[in-house]
Amino acid sequence: MPTQVPMELMTRKDLASKVLHVDVNTADKRFLYEPDFPFVMVGTQRRYYLPAVHDWLMKHQMFND
Repeated sequence: MPTQVPMELMTRKDLASKVLHVDVNTADKRFLYEPDFPFVMVGTQRRYYLPAVHDWLMKHQMFND
């Protein structure tokens, strides 16, 4: 059954704490500034559409053998 992802536009801080469960500085270094990480500009601020972030995370997950 597919995961239900809320249709939500999040700030950097909220995405880091509520979705990625990391400090905002770690989110910046490991996720948010990757070249293909999805975001939209709202004025001068980046916002992150949760379904797009979920898709990105699913496509970029790593597995241990």
